[in-house]
Amino acid sequence: MLRAKRRVYHAVGIERTRFHRGPISCGILGRVRSRTFVALLGLILGLVQGCGPQGPMGIVPGGPLAGTLVGSPIADWSFTDEHATIAIETRGSWIDHSVTVLCTAQGGNLYIPSRHAPNKRWVQNILGDPHVRIGVDDRIYPARAIRVTDPGEAEAAARAQLRKYLGLEAETVRPLHGPPEPGDDRAEVWMFRIESLPAGDSS
Repeated sequence: MLRAKRRVYHAVGIERTRFHRGPISCGILGRVRSRTFVALLGLILGLVQGCGPQGPMGIVPGGPLAGTLVGSPIADWSFTDEHATIAIETRGSWIDHSVTVLCTAQGGNLYIPSRHAPNKRWVQNILGDPHVRIGVDDRIYPARAIRVTDPGEAEAAARAQLRKYLGLEAETVRPLHGPPEPGDDRAEVWMFRIESLPAGDSS
């Protein structure tokens, strides 16, 4: 949840907390080596998982989602607010690609943010084909991902994120919709609205 909170801070323009870094001890060096090993292991698992038949495992991306397909369109996505994260499956060139993402329901709509969006594989997949599948628990919902370009809609979704993840009510937010200016430490964030589709609809 702490990781999710930090991602929300950057998404809505709250300045990040500065952490003091003291001298590096042998214990810290050992932890750094351990983390490096875990990162390498995660990368290997990600490459394997990304070609496999299962969905994501935490921060490790996966392949096609497994679960019960929901055939009827969803009119109200508010139930997703019970979950800190959900999964989204996108259509890749060779195989479907899935990742774990934050989610926020606002006005019955479902919104998914992406930090450093232009660098994300799943975002690039959506730009090529907006058809996605959303995984919540063991259920899969066919949908279409639409990038939000209206500033008012994007700000409303950002405020909803603050309420959900941080318990804050903000009068104003300043989500970053494009590349940051020099000196701006915020990450570029794109917001996607998820439009539910009936099973089998590829329009």
